[in-house]
Amino acid sequence: MPSRSRLDAIRHISEPRLQRYLATTANDEDAALDLYEWNTSVSGAFFESISALEIALRNALHERLSMWCANDAGSWYDDPKGVFNEPTKRAIASARARVASKGARETPGRVVAEISFGFWRYLLTGAYQAPLWVPCLHHAFPGAKRVDIEMQVAALHELRNRIAHHEAIYHRDLERDYDYLVELAEHLHSRLGWWIDSRSRVPQVLRERPTA
Repeated sequence: MPSRSRLDAIRHISEPRLQRYLATTANDEDAALDLYEWNTSVSGAFFESISALEIALRNALHERLSMWCANDAGSWYDDPKGVFNEPTKRAIASARARVASKGARETPGRVVAEISFGFWRYLLTGAYQAPLWVPCLHHAFPGAKRVDIEMQVAALHELRNRIAHHEAIYHRDLERDYDYLVELAEHLHSRLGWWIDSRSRVPQVLRERPTA
């Protein structure tokens, strides 16, 4: 039987949100709350590591795109080579509008900071295999196949979004997700995977998962 303080916590969480955890723990309220609390902990640990990876990923792609367009007029997001489709152009326009709405002078760094993780994920899909991956983006992931990079980025993007919306992630193969994170970081730079892994709380929190 949960203690009074735990019963209060359950009421604040709300029954609909806790229902999934109760179903997983055969309606054991104590076990459900343990799992809920652990889900919060592992979400926080993952978010820290994904944040480091996301910044490294966007900086690497920004660098490669800038190098590719170095001899063209304007920045890469001006699409001097005419390779972006309409959804990509709209995403860039929205990022530039957000910079302008803050009253700030537009710079590449400010535009890149306003671009979402989903944008970079989309640049790595099959739609951009010929126009972007082959001439440019593959240099950011030496020796890797685009389909493998896309799979890893897609999985981490989905995980990040679930965490950002405070959703359950305990049912996922989180060990696999963490492997993707470290492997992707290693593709970007041989020491980046080590750096993220050396400071990440994810492995420890994964070992602390409730056994009920």
